This record gives sequence, C-alpha cells and structure tokens, in this order.
Amino acid sequence: MSADLMDRLRQDAEMLQDGPQSNLTKLWHSEVVKDAAKDCKEAAARIEALEALAAERLENYRKGISVVRDLNMRHKAEVEALEAENARLRAATDRIARVEVNAKQLRTSIENNAVLNTRAEKAESALAEAGWHTFADQPASGRKFIALYNDGSGAAMFFAFDGGVIDSDGDELYDWFSSDHSYDRWAYLPDDLEFWCEVRAEGKK
Repeated sequence: MSADLMDRLRQDAEMLQDGPQSNLTKLWHSEVVKDAAKDCKEAAARIEALEALAAERLENYRKGISVVRDLNMRHKAEVEALEAENARLRAATDRIARVEVNAKQLRTSIENNAVLNTRAEKAESALAEAGWHTFADQPASGRKFIALYNDGSGAAMFFAFDGGVIDSDGDELYDWFSSDHSYDRWAYLPDDLEFWCEVRAEGKK
C-alpha cells in the first residue's frame, strides 16, 4: 500500500474520533466511529508491518539471488578449471602413448639391428673362412685345410692341431708351420670331408 493511502486512513480515523456527541445516538455513533478508527489504525499498522516484512523478504531474496549467482560463477570457474585440467591430462596421456609407441619402435629397431649385425658378422666370418689365406694367418687347431704348393704343382690336405699337422696319409708333422715352406696359400675344407687315412682306418673302400 502507498504512503498516500495510509495518510488518508489516519486522517479519516482522526476525523471520526472527533465526531459530534450531543445525544445517545451520536454517542453510539461516536463509539462505532472510534472503533472503526481504531480498526483503521490497526489495519494501517498491519499494512506497514506487512510492507516492512515484504521489503525485508525482497531484500533477502535479492541477497539470496546474489549469493546463488556468486556460487554459480564459482562453480562455473571450477568446472572450467576441471575441464582445462582434463584437457591437460588427455594431452599428457596422448604424449605418453606416443612415447611408448616410439620406444617400442626403437626397441624393435635395435633388436633388428642386432640381428642384422650378428648375421653380418657371421657372413664376414664365413667369407673370411671361405677365402684363401697366406700362412701369415695359420689355420685354427682342429680344422682341416688344403694347402697349395708354391710352385703351382698341386696341393695337399692337412688337419691342424696344436703344435703341427696331420697329412692325409695320417702322418703327424710337428712344427710343420715353421719348418715346411713348400706351400703358399691355404683354405679351410668342409668338416665332414674324410681323409684317405680315415677311410682306411674305418675299413671303407
């Protein structure tokens, strides 16, 4: 209710309170008017109290809205921070996955290189054994080899052992490498090749 209406109610109450009282009817009327004036005052007071309560509740409502708005803003900021953190975690996870893939590829490459290096070493060793050697490099002990005469007249087969050789007839020749200079080059023979002396000892024809 507006302030003007409240002022009119008060004025009416005051006018009614001051009405004529010359006879009993007027006295009764005056009492009725007084009661009405009292009711008007009480109504005005209640209206003022209700308006004050409404204003207080409206202010509390506005404060509540402000608090809710602040909470929503803080919640929004927290959600955005969580989303940013999740994005960073996803990016870190992706980087870790790429690093793991690269590490796996690197391990595979290292293993393949090791296999290739082993094969290359074996191939080099096989090539070295398959070729002709000078006697500056002596045959390994326990291996059979063929030696070429240095005059080009032929070759002879031997079995090398520590301290000498055994020829194809089965004769042991000690200090052969240092004492016999009739040969120029040598090459390894297959391990399953049997000398004539071996065939004879086994009774083979």
